[in-house]
Formats: sequence, C-alpha cells, structure tokens
Amino acid sequence: MDSVKARPLPDRPVRRGHHLVVCVVGGVLGCLLLSLLTVLPAGVRTAHAAPPPAMAAAPPPADDITAPEADDPAAAIEERYQQLGGPTGVLGAPTSAVTPILLGFVRTYAHGRIYYSTPTGAHELLAGPILDRYLQLGAERSPLGYPATGPTAEQPAGTVVQRFRGGRIYSGPSTGAWPVYGPILDRYLALGGPTGKLGLPTSGEAAVPPTGARASVFQHGRIYWSASTRAWEVTGVILTYYLSLGASASALGLPTSAEYISGRGALVQNFFHSRVYWSQATGARSVYGQTLVRYLALGGSAGSLGLPTVSEHAAARPGARVTEFQSGRIWYSPATGAWEVRGATLAKYLKIGADAFWIGLPVSVMRQTSYGYRQDFQNASIQYLDARKAAYVRVPFTTSVVTPKAKDIPYTYRSGCPVAPSGLRIITVPFRNFYGDDGYGRIVVRASVVPEVTVVLKYAHANWWPLRHIYPVDKYRGSDPASMQADNTSAFNCRKVTGNPYRLSQHSYGNAIDINPFENPYVTATRVYPDGSEPFLNRSNVRPGMILRGDPVELTMRRLGWPWGARWADPDYQHFSENGA
Repeated sequence: MDSVKARPLPDRPVRRGHHLVVCVVGGVLGCLLLSLLTVLPAGVRTAHAAPPPAMAAAPPPADDITAPEADDPAAAIEERYQQLGGPTGVLGAPTSAVTPILLGFVRTYAHGRIYYSTPTGAHELLAGPILDRYLQLGAERSPLGYPATGPTAEQPAGTVVQRFRGGRIYSGPSTGAWPVYGPILDRYLALGGPTGKLGLPTSGEAAVPPTGARASVFQHGRIYWSASTRAWEVTGVILTYYLSLGASASALGLPTSAEYISGRGALVQNFFHSRVYWSQATGARSVYGQTLVRYLALGGSAGSLGLPTVSEHAAARPGARVTEFQSGRIWYSPATGAWEVRGATLAKYLKIGADAFWIGLPVSVMRQTSYGYRQDFQNASIQYLDARKAAYVRVPFTTSVVTPKAKDIPYTYRSGCPVAPSGLRIITVPFRNFYGDDGYGRIVVRASVVPEVTVVLKYAHANWWPLRHIYPVDKYRGSDPASMQADNTSAFNCRKVTGNPYRLSQHSYGNAIDINPFENPYVTATRVYPDGSEPFLNRSNVRPGMILRGDPVELTMRRLGWPWGARWADPDYQHFSENGA
C-alpha cells in the first residue's frame, strides 16, 4: 500500500474513558477505533454481545454509508439521543453508560439502544422485532455489522427496514423481522426489494446443499447463492416443482439463471445440472445431463421434440433413462448415449415394448434412405417404408449354429431316440412375422439338413413370407399338439406320429419341418390338427402364412427335393421332410 499515509494523532493527552482513533488514508481499511480498555475507570465493564451462531463470513457492505468522524463517541451517541427526544423520546431513559464493544460503542435505554462506530456514526435500534433479531444474530459481530441508519417505514404498508453496514433487516406485520445481506441482498434489491416479486423475507439466510451454498426464503420465492453459481431467485410454479424434487439437494442442483421465456412460450429456468420447462399444457418438467445436451442440439423447446411432458425416469433396461416430450422421447444410457425416437418409428418402438423388447436402446439418429427412413437400435433397426407407409423392425439375415446338450432339449430328446444330441444342431435364425417385423427364432434340426432349412427360411424372410413363431418344441414341454396350437414352426421332436402311437415320426430324426401349423392344418380321417384351424382347409381363400404351390416356401422346398405333405391321402399342409415321409 504505497499510497497509505498515517494521519497525525491528536496532540492532546488521552483521557480516562476516552478512545483513540487511528486512520489509514487512501486504503480500504477506513478508520479503526481502538478502545483503550486499560484506562477505563475502575468498575466499568465492556458489554460484548453474545457470540453469533455459525454463519458465512460477513459480506461486503450493502449500503455505502460512512459517517463523519466523531472525536467523541459518547458525544455522538448523546447528540443522536437528544435528536430522538432525549428521556421523553422514543428511547426513554438510559439504562447503561456508553460501553465499548468490538470496534465501537453502545448505550442501552429503556426502549432500545444506540450503537456507534467510526464508519457508520451513531444510530438507534428501537426495542422490538428488529432489535431482537439483531441481538439474536450476534449484534455488531454478525454479518450485519453496525447500524447505518435508524428504522424507516417502507412499502408495503406496515414494513419497517433498518440498514446496517453489511445488510438490512426487514420487519413486516405478518412475516416478522429477518435479515438479508451479501449477494442475496444485492439480488433481492435488483428484483425490487419488498415491493418486488419476492415480497418480504420470511427467514434468515441458511446453509443448503451443496456445501457452501446459502438460501433465503421470501413470501413469494427463494434466493439461492453459491460462489460458483451466484445468487438467483426461484419462484412460482418452478419453485413448487423444485421443492417437490428436493430443491438444491436434488438432481437439478442450484439455479444458474432467472426464469426466461423460450420457444413455444415456455417458461424456462436453468439449474446446475438441468433445466426446468413449464407451460400451461405440460406443467413443470425437467431435462437433465446428456439428455439435455441432445435436446438443446435439436433446438430445445422450439425444436422437433417440443416441450417435455414427463421428466426423466428409469427405462426398462437397467441403467437406462427416458424423457418424454410432446413429439418424441429421448432414451439415454452410458453405453449408448442419448438419442431421440419420434414419429412412426416411435409408434412402432412403443408398440413392440420399446427398450424392454429385444431390439434394445436407440444408438443413432433417424436418417433418410432410398426406401424411406431408418433408425438403428442395439440389436436391430426400425425402417419406415414410404411405399407401405409403415415402420418395421429389421435385422440382417445372419444365423448362428450350435450343438445342443441333452439338458438343452430335455422334453424332445430322451434315451433311445434315433439321433443323439451330438447329431443335432440349434439354428438361431431371423424370420418375418405376421406384422411384417423381423424377429429371431430357434429351431432344432439334424446336423446334415442345416443348409436346406437355412435356405428355405432365408427365402421366406426375403419375400415377406410370414412365420408366427420358431421355438424348439421344448418350450411346449415336448407336446406336438400344444406346439401346433401356438402356430409354432418346429422340426426335431422325438415322438410318435400325431394320431398314430405305433409309428415313429420323421421329426424324431430331425429331418422334417412343420411350418405355420394353424394356417396349414394336418387332416386325418377323424379330425383336423390343430383345433380351430378348419377354416384354413379352404385353400382357395388365400391368407398370409398359408403354403401354396409355387410360393417361396413350397418352391424352395421342391427345388431342394423335400416333398410336401399336402400331397398325401391325409393332407398335412404344414409338413415337409427330407425323404417325403
């Protein structure tokens, strides 16, 4: 502090009970009042206020009020006392001598006190709510410091305000007396103080999560402050929503802006980890983290998704989250990132069970193709076909083949069967269902016929020829009637011929396949299998899934040399076998 010069001290001697004022000129320290406690008259005790409760460090002065220097604090206090009417005035008779306290002096009266410090001068605190609150906070040791004015009446009606070196105390008829100071006071005054949107304070400043944050409560809102976020108010419907989530302890964090109007007329407020959007139609909803990043990249509330309608919540997949918007949804997981799904693609995705279905979570944007649009998911894609004006689940036609163990086929294999598990294979294969969507099935066949069975299923898939289900008959505990009733396409099952307990079925060898049993019944002399499939005996009434001469399934099987059971005396329209049996 090169510019600091010491002001000369008074040249007269210091008297008992007086004070010494040392001033530093040009610096930020102002005048420092040193009480000469060692020369006080005998029997005079210092009157220090009780230590204040734990609080944030005193903030910078809220009101830049500096009183003229007084050579005699007692004289300054007496002068102010007389201005207020002396013993017959508002303070009444004195009840103590002028007493030195931390960096100042105080004198008590029947109805209040007068405090003096060199920076602020002498100012009264009248008995009542403001003085009570001041003493509770720690008086001159509190963040408020010394009074800088007397009490003043302000609007709204009945409000009394007292300014201090470090803040203010506001007292209202229904709110009580509460302090506001530091950055929170600055924001409060910027919003209009007690006549602004917040009204009067209804609590003092208090610590809130996270560590280091502070908040004050007002009639119509709250102000939150931290060193990194600054002071911001939260009011109205957004405050109600914020408090319902846990306020600053919630996933939203502290506010980082005031409310503002965004796209579609939405009321928006930014928080440390999120944004809250409100509209009359949607209410208050929050968007967080990577979902918020993606949402903003799409234009936020003015973009293609519109406003949020359901805040982020757990999705079906472990660890996944989903947020719902007016025109779409965003799914997020650490493994896949945040991606929106909308339009016909979203309708299809929701219809099949969304992320609970086997196709998983979205992993890309929807992009245009020669046939329409496509969006990729973890295990499949959803493709919108312009020609059909519909969206479908699609997978590439790839297969996997494994050799089963006996425990994998517990109901269809047993000791004494003509083919051991080592001679069988389980093919996992795509197929197209009756809705035009792709899925995966598993079929057990003899190892030697894997190529033929794969070829016929591939041609069916490529030509939109639908299959209902493809499961090992073990799903139905080895029951062929139950498998047929479920319209299940299957092959291996070590059993007798249905309706003939004396003859071993070709399915026992794994070289026969039954396709869409319900649409392609098995007819005996006495009944039709499965039950209820009689309408499909009319083969001229063509419906999806029916095998007809020359269609992709029959033609492929014929070229492979697998005869069709429809030619038998007792027609079996579902049945093909390698040897025609």
